Amino acid sequence: MSFGFLSIFAGIKGKKMIQEVTARITQIDPDTAVKADLVMLEQALDKASALVAELRASLNKEIREAEAAEAKFDQALKAAEILERKVASADPAARPAIEASLARLVAQIEELARIRDAEARDVTEAEQLLAESEAAHREKAAKLTIAKGSLDNAVREMKRATIEAERAKEKADAAARVAGLRGDDSASGIDVALNAMTAKTQALRQEAEAARVKREALTSHLSDSGDANIDAALAEAGKGGADAGDVAGRLAALRARR
Repeated sequence: MSFGFLSIFAGIKGKKMIQEVTARITQIDPDTAVKADLVMLEQALDKASALVAELRASLNKEIREAEAAEAKFDQALKAAEILERKVASADPAARPAIEASLARLVAQIEELARIRDAEARDVTEAEQLLAESEAAHREKAAKLTIAKGSLDNAVREMKRATIEAERAKEKADAAARVAGLRGDDSASGIDVALNAMTAKTQALRQEAEAARVKREALTSHLSDSGDANIDAALAEAGKGGADAGDVAGRLAALRARR
C-alpha cells in the first residue's frame, strides 16, 4: 500500500469526519451554526472583493504599460519614416550613415513591436481574469444574500410555528377542560372496577368448569362397572324406570280430573 494512497485515504476520511462533526453541531445548535455559515460567506465575499480590487488595479497598470509601448512603437515608426525620407534626399557621401541609422532603428522598432504585442496580450489576460473574478464575486454576493433571506424566512417560520403550537395547546387544554378529562380521576377508577369484575368473572367460570370436571369424574364409575350384566341392568333400570314413573304419574293426574 503506497504512501500516496494512505494520504488520499486519510484526506477523504478527514473530510468525512469534519462533515459529520459539522452536521452534529448543526443539529445541536442550528441557530449558531447558520450564523457561523453566514460569517464564513461574508469572509469569502470580503476576500473576493479584495481580489477584484487588486485585479482591477493590475488591469489599469497593464493598460498603462500597453499604451506606453504603443506610443514608443508609433514614435519609433515615425522616426524611421523620417530617416527613410532623408536617405532618399541625402547626397551620396551622407547616405551610408543615414542608412545605417535607419537599419538600427528598424531593429529597435521590431523589438518594440514584440513588446507592444506582449503588453496587449497581458491586457487581454488581465481583462479575462478580472471578468472571472467579478463573476465569482457576484456569485458569492448572491449566495450570501440568499442565505440571509433564507435565515430570515426560517426565523419567521419558527416564530409562526411556535405561535401555532401554543395556540393548538391552548385549544387542546380548553377542549380537555370542557370534556371534564383534566383533573378528574373517575375514569381511572372505572377502569380499575371493570378490570376487577372481568377477573372475578373469569375466576367463577374456571371454578364452574372445575366442578363439572369433578362431577363427571365421580359419576363415571356408575356407567362403567366392569361387569357387562350389571351395566346392562343399570342402563335398562335407568331408562325404563324413568319412563314408567313418568307415565304412571301422568295417568294418575288424568284420573284426578274426573
